[in-house]
Amino acid sequence: MADDDVLSGVPDDDGSGIDDAIDAGSDLRSISDASSGGGDDDIDERARIVAEAFGPFDQELDGSIDVNDVGNVLRCMRLHPTQGDVDKFVEEIPKDNGRVTFENFLPRALQALDHNIYPAATESDLTMAFKTLLKSHDSDSVEPLTKEKLVQLMSTTGEPLNEAELKEMLAHITVDKKGEIDWQAYIKDLMEIVRQ
Repeated sequence: MADDDVLSGVPDDDGSGIDDAIDAGSDLRSISDASSGGGDDDIDERARIVAEAFGPFDQELDGSIDVNDVGNVLRCMRLHPTQGDVDKFVEEIPKDNGRVTFENFLPRALQALDHNIYPAATESDLTMAFKTLLKSHDSDSVEPLTKEKLVQLMSTTGEPLNEAELKEMLAHITVDKKGEIDWQAYIKDLMEIVRQ
Protein backbone atom coordinates (compact mmCIF):
# COMPACT_ATOMS: atom_id res chain seq x y z
CA MET A 1 0.00 0.00 0.00
CA ALA A 2 1.15 3.53 -0.75
CA ASP A 3 1.98 5.84 2.14
CA ASP A 4 -0.52 8.40 0.87
CA ASP A 5 -3.34 5.86 0.76
CA VAL A 6 -6.22 7.43 2.68
CA LEU A 7 -7.34 4.16 4.25
CA SER A 8 -4.00 2.46 4.92
CA GLY A 9 -3.72 0.73 8.24
CA VAL A 10 -7.42 0.66 9.02
CA PRO A 11 -8.05 -2.95 10.04
CA ASP A 12 -11.33 -4.67 10.67
CA ASP A 13 -11.83 -7.40 13.26
CA ASP A 14 -9.99 -10.10 11.29
CA GLY A 15 -6.98 -7.88 10.55
CA SER A 16 -7.76 -7.07 6.93
CA GLY A 17 -8.29 -3.45 6.02
CA ILE A 18 -10.67 -1.35 4.00
CA ASP A 19 -7.99 -1.28 1.30
CA ASP A 20 -8.33 -5.05 0.97
CA ALA A 21 -12.08 -4.72 0.50
CA ILE A 22 -11.55 -2.11 -2.21
CA ASP A 23 -8.85 -4.19 -3.91
CA ALA A 24 -10.92 -7.35 -3.67
CA GLY A 25 -13.54 -6.17 -6.12
CA SER A 26 -15.19 -2.97 -4.98
CA ASP A 27 -18.07 -4.72 -3.19
CA LEU A 28 -19.50 -1.85 -1.15
CA ARG A 29 -20.96 -4.23 1.43
CA SER A 30 -17.42 -5.46 2.09
CA ILE A 31 -16.18 -1.89 2.35
CA SER A 32 -18.98 -0.98 4.73
CA ASP A 33 -18.34 -4.13 6.79
CA ALA A 34 -14.59 -3.47 6.88
CA SER A 35 -15.14 0.12 7.92
CA SER A 36 -17.51 -0.77 10.74
CA GLY A 37 -15.29 -3.44 12.28
CA GLY A 38 -12.67 -1.16 13.84
CA GLY A 39 -15.22 0.81 15.80
CA ASP A 40 -12.92 3.28 17.51
CA ASP A 41 -11.20 4.84 14.53
CA ASP A 42 -12.85 7.95 13.06
CA ILE A 43 -11.81 7.01 9.52
CA ASP A 44 -13.84 3.79 9.85
CA GLU A 45 -17.01 5.76 10.51
CA ARG A 46 -16.37 8.28 7.74
CA ALA A 47 -15.63 5.54 5.19
CA ARG A 48 -18.84 3.79 6.24
CA ILE A 49 -20.81 7.04 5.72
CA VAL A 50 -19.35 7.37 2.22
CA ALA A 51 -20.00 3.70 1.37
CA GLU A 52 -23.60 3.89 2.60
CA ALA A 53 -24.27 7.00 0.51
CA PHE A 54 -22.49 5.57 -2.56
CA GLY A 55 -24.09 2.11 -2.50
CA PRO A 56 -27.66 2.91 -3.56
CA PHE A 57 -26.37 4.73 -6.66
CA ASP A 58 -24.21 1.77 -7.74
CA GLN A 59 -26.87 0.52 -10.17
CA GLU A 60 -24.45 -1.83 -11.97
CA LEU A 61 -23.28 -3.35 -8.65
CA ASP A 62 -19.71 -2.96 -9.85
CA GLY A 63 -18.41 -0.43 -7.31
CA SER A 64 -19.01 2.57 -9.59
CA ILE A 65 -21.62 5.26 -10.15
CA ASP A 66 -22.60 7.42 -13.08
CA VAL A 67 -20.93 10.85 -12.92
CA ASN A 68 -24.42 12.39 -12.89
CA ASP A 69 -25.01 10.80 -9.45
CA VAL A 70 -21.95 12.31 -7.74
CA GLY A 71 -23.90 15.32 -6.44
CA ASN A 72 -26.66 13.05 -5.12
CA VAL A 73 -24.11 10.93 -3.24
CA LEU A 74 -22.48 14.03 -1.72
CA ARG A 75 -25.89 15.31 -0.62
CA CYS A 76 -26.71 11.91 0.91
CA MET A 77 -23.54 12.41 2.96
CA ARG A 78 -25.24 15.58 4.33
CA LEU A 79 -22.95 17.86 2.35
CA HIS A 80 -24.36 20.82 0.43
CA PRO A 81 -22.43 21.35 -2.82
CA THR A 82 -23.67 23.64 -5.56
CA GLN A 83 -23.79 22.24 -9.09
CA GLY A 84 -20.53 24.12 -9.73
CA ASP A 85 -18.96 22.36 -6.74
CA VAL A 86 -20.15 18.99 -8.06
CA ASP A 87 -18.74 19.74 -11.52
CA LYS A 88 -15.36 20.60 -9.99
CA PHE A 89 -15.44 17.48 -7.78
CA VAL A 90 -16.12 15.29 -10.83
CA GLU A 91 -13.40 17.06 -12.81
CA GLU A 92 -10.82 16.27 -10.10
CA ILE A 93 -11.36 12.50 -9.94
CA PRO A 94 -10.60 9.82 -12.54
CA LYS A 95 -13.54 8.57 -14.59
CA ASP A 96 -14.00 5.62 -16.92
CA ASN A 97 -16.76 5.77 -19.54
CA GLY A 98 -18.74 8.32 -17.54
CA ARG A 99 -18.46 6.36 -14.30
CA VAL A 100 -16.63 7.02 -11.02
CA THR A 101 -15.36 4.13 -8.93
CA PHE A 102 -15.70 4.04 -5.17
CA GLU A 103 -11.93 3.75 -4.92
CA ASN A 104 -11.51 7.07 -6.76
CA PHE A 105 -14.48 8.74 -5.05
CA LEU A 106 -13.56 7.85 -1.46
CA PRO A 107 -10.40 9.95 -0.88
CA ARG A 108 -12.02 13.12 -2.25
CA ALA A 109 -15.25 12.44 -0.32
CA LEU A 110 -13.29 11.94 2.92
CA GLN A 111 -11.51 15.24 2.29
CA ALA A 112 -14.89 16.96 1.84
CA LEU A 113 -16.13 15.48 5.12
CA ASP A 114 -12.93 16.31 7.03
CA HIS A 115 -12.82 19.94 5.95
CA ASN A 116 -16.57 20.64 5.70
CA ILE A 117 -15.96 21.82 2.15
CA TYR A 118 -19.65 22.05 1.23
CA PRO A 119 -21.42 23.58 4.25
CA ALA A 120 -25.11 24.43 4.24
CA ALA A 121 -26.04 28.04 3.66
CA THR A 122 -26.76 29.92 6.87
CA GLU A 123 -29.97 31.78 7.60
CA SER A 124 -28.15 35.10 7.12
CA ASP A 125 -26.74 33.89 3.76
CA LEU A 126 -30.24 33.07 2.52
CA THR A 127 -31.70 36.32 3.87
CA MET A 128 -29.00 38.31 2.09
CA ALA A 129 -29.63 36.39 -1.15
CA PHE A 130 -33.38 37.07 -1.05
CA LYS A 131 -32.83 40.76 -0.21
CA THR A 132 -30.41 41.06 -3.13
CA LEU A 133 -32.88 39.44 -5.54
CA LEU A 134 -35.80 41.54 -4.31
CA LYS A 135 -34.06 44.87 -3.92
CA SER A 136 -35.96 47.70 -5.56
CA HIS A 137 -34.02 49.27 -8.42
CA ASP A 138 -34.70 52.82 -7.21
CA SER A 139 -34.30 52.41 -3.44
CA ASP A 140 -32.95 50.17 -0.71
CA SER A 141 -36.39 48.73 0.00
CA VAL A 142 -37.27 45.12 -0.73
CA GLU A 143 -40.09 44.43 -3.23
CA PRO A 144 -42.81 41.89 -2.43
CA LEU A 145 -42.22 38.37 -3.70
CA THR A 146 -44.96 36.62 -5.67
CA LYS A 147 -45.00 32.97 -6.69
CA GLU A 148 -44.58 33.97 -10.34
CA LYS A 149 -41.59 36.18 -9.56
CA LEU A 150 -40.00 33.42 -7.45
CA VAL A 151 -40.39 30.89 -10.28
CA GLN A 152 -38.90 33.39 -12.75
CA LEU A 153 -35.96 34.21 -10.47
CA MET A 154 -35.20 30.62 -9.51
CA SER A 155 -35.34 29.34 -13.08
CA THR A 156 -33.26 32.11 -14.68
CA THR A 157 -30.92 33.59 -12.07
CA GLY A 158 -27.66 32.13 -10.81
CA GLU A 159 -27.71 28.34 -10.80
CA PRO A 160 -31.21 27.74 -12.24
CA LEU A 161 -33.45 25.14 -10.64
CA ASN A 162 -34.96 22.48 -12.86
CA GLU A 163 -38.70 21.75 -12.93
CA ALA A 164 -38.54 19.07 -10.20
CA GLU A 165 -36.47 21.31 -7.91
CA LEU A 166 -38.89 24.20 -8.46
CA LYS A 167 -41.86 21.96 -7.69
CA GLU A 168 -40.21 20.83 -4.44
CA MET A 169 -39.40 24.42 -3.48
CA LEU A 170 -42.93 25.61 -4.20
CA ALA A 171 -44.34 22.82 -2.04
CA HIS A 172 -42.71 24.50 0.97
CA ILE A 173 -43.97 28.04 0.44
CA THR A 174 -47.13 29.75 1.57
CA VAL A 175 -48.81 32.45 -0.50
CA ASP A 176 -50.90 35.00 1.42
CA LYS A 177 -54.18 36.66 0.36
CA LYS A 178 -52.28 39.37 -1.54
CA GLY A 179 -50.47 36.68 -3.59
CA GLU A 180 -47.17 37.34 -1.81
CA ILE A 181 -44.73 34.83 -0.34
CA ASP A 182 -43.39 35.27 3.17
CA TRP A 183 -39.82 34.46 2.15
CA GLN A 184 -38.53 35.03 5.67
CA ALA A 185 -40.82 32.27 6.99
CA TYR A 186 -39.68 30.09 4.06
CA ILE A 187 -36.05 30.57 5.11
CA LYS A 188 -36.85 29.62 8.71
CA ASP A 189 -38.67 26.48 7.50
CA LEU A 190 -35.77 25.61 5.22
CA MET A 191 -33.26 26.01 8.03
CA GLU A 192 -35.35 23.68 10.20
CA ILE A 193 -35.31 21.04 7.44
CA VAL A 194 -31.52 21.35 7.10
CA ARG A 195 -31.04 20.92 10.86
CA GLN A 196 -32.90 17.59 10.83
